[in-house]
Amino acid sequence: MRFMVKQAGEHLKPVLHKSPATQSRAGMTLSIDNSVMDRFGKLLRCTWNWYSGRYHKVIRGQDLLGVVLTINQIALPLHLLFCPKQGRYNTNKADLLIFMLSRLKAEFIREGIDLTKLPLTMDSWFVSQPLRERLLH
Repeated sequence: MRFMVKQAGEHLKPVLHKSPATQSRAGMTLSIDNSVMDRFGKLLRCTWNWYSGRYHKVIRGQDLLGVVLTINQIALPLHLLFCPKQGRYNTNKADLLIFMLSRLKAEFIREGIDLTKLPLTMDSWFVSQPLRERLLH
């Protein structure tokens, strides 16, 4: 994760010191995406049956939650977690997202960048009122 944060910082620092119009043209966003990656086989961990919008049927796969920084038409993956459906440490995706963003925020602070100034984009179904309030804090 540190490598991608350092690389993202190299792209962000020059733009963050520019005017709001220049920042807007750079298209800086943190995108949160929840996807299912197709996986087959019985030996893979975290592989469950999921409904795939891509295939319009239930498939075996792994549920992934990722954070990607987009700036100047470059996409930099910053964090990726498997979201297990079962297990004793099963948490909800909102908790995982807060965990991911808090780690990223700490890493970017080490680089001298306030990550909270960047806009977040994610699927509308994922954002509940309690999650919005937690993100604001």
